[in-house]
Amino acid sequence: MKILLYILVFFASLYANSNEFININFRNMSLEELIKITSKQLNKNIFYLGKIEGSVDLITNKPIRKKRLLEILEYALVKKGYVLKKDDDILKIENLNSNLSSHKRTIEVIKIKNLEAENILEVLNTIFSNKQSKTAPLITIEKDTNSIIITGMQNDIYKAKKFISDIDKQSAQIYIKAKIIEISQTKTKEIGLEYGLAGFNKYSSSTLSTFSSSFNSLNNSSVDFSEFSSFGFDISSLSKGLTLGATINFLKQNQGVDVISEPSILCINNKESSIYVGETKSFKTGQTTNTSGTTQSFKREEIGLRLKVKPRITENKIILEINTILEDAKESTTSENLDTSKKEVKTSAILNNGESVIIGGLIKSRKFQMDSGLPVLKDIPILGNLFKNQKDVNDKINLVVVITPFIIPKNTTLSVIKSKVDYLARLEEIYVNNLLKSIEEKSEKKQTPNNLKNNHKQVLKKYFNIEN
Repeated sequence: MKILLYILVFFASLYANSNEFININFRNMSLEELIKITSKQLNKNIFYLGKIEGSVDLITNKPIRKKRLLEILEYALVKKGYVLKKDDDILKIENLNSNLSSHKRTIEVIKIKNLEAENILEVLNTIFSNKQSKTAPLITIEKDTNSIIITGMQNDIYKAKKFISDIDKQSAQIYIKAKIIEISQTKTKEIGLEYGLAGFNKYSSSTLSTFSSSFNSLNNSSVDFSEFSSFGFDISSLSKGLTLGATINFLKQNQGVDVISEPSILCINNKESSIYVGETKSFKTGQTTNTSGTTQSFKREEIGLRLKVKPRITENKIILEINTILEDAKESTTSENLDTSKKEVKTSAILNNGESVIIGGLIKSRKFQMDSGLPVLKDIPILGNLFKNQKDVNDKINLVVVITPFIIPKNTTLSVIKSKVDYLARLEEIYVNNLLKSIEEKSEKKQTPNNLKNNHKQVLKKYFNIEN
């Protein structure tokens, strides 16, 4: 009986508390303050995330029951874009606007400035591939404007825009200068003997660098490279490149090399570019003879050199992936099938800005007649034939590619870099003339009477097989 009495008293007190009247009047009270008052007066736990924005006014002319305070709070929250929900013993406040936006699909068009929209589409589809089909964004491209079109939730669109902003950067550019040359084993060896220069006793692509080292030992310190340093060029590499270019010019003047082509190409960082130097030839593949006559058949084939380069910039160095392919074909009169040859060299190199790399190993044979004889005497009309010697030569031709990359700084145009490269070419001409003068002076010092006599004996033995 006592226990029952206590229970009745407890519930009566609860009812009395909830029906207790309070006097409240406020102007411009923040919603957060109203939440605190309601929680304290009704002894309720109210949970919310973040800051609740907004304020309310309440004017009453008589006291109100405490339980009406909760109704006032709910009404004020709805007006400000919030909702009050009951979850067990806890009251939760949620933002109506954020709840709606998270389930609302919108369309966004994002213009791609530097990259290909098609490539970005593949990456975005991979990023969102694990999302459920009902909520996954729909992503497509508009090729004419190079744009990405996304239909999806605001949160997904925000992630996609952030990703695109991070990767859609202007790519660095590299200006690549190439020289494609044919080096004659026989002629370069003769030049080495004539000028007393080492480097062509053995036939390989390294002869260029060896011969270049001989030139470099003479002198190129008079060339000032200081103006190139502001463009990020490696001064030591430019110096070696100048000597290499002078070597090629020197051999060209003496008919030791034949410069086939000097192409240049503008590359984008981490993208492959290619150069093709060649021609299309018609080859006779066979012939047939009948009562109406003879019919010949031909086949057109592309022959030449294809150079593929893929540069990648790391710090101020350039990683070059290089692939050179040399294709040739021989005429056939006995078969409809052509004899073709293909030589391929693949390599990678890490170069400084403005450093050259030599690619060799593409060798072919060539037959020709070479005239030689005693200097001056062989040029005398009629009598000069007595001092000439003509012989058939089976020569080996090494096709060599010299590649030099130059990084184009962000605030510099291609025309500026090209003008600097052209200026280097003019320096090569000046340098090779100075080298020739140095070689001649060096040669004159060696022309003592005894040396002249020995040289004369060597010439007679070599060209006329005469011992004296």
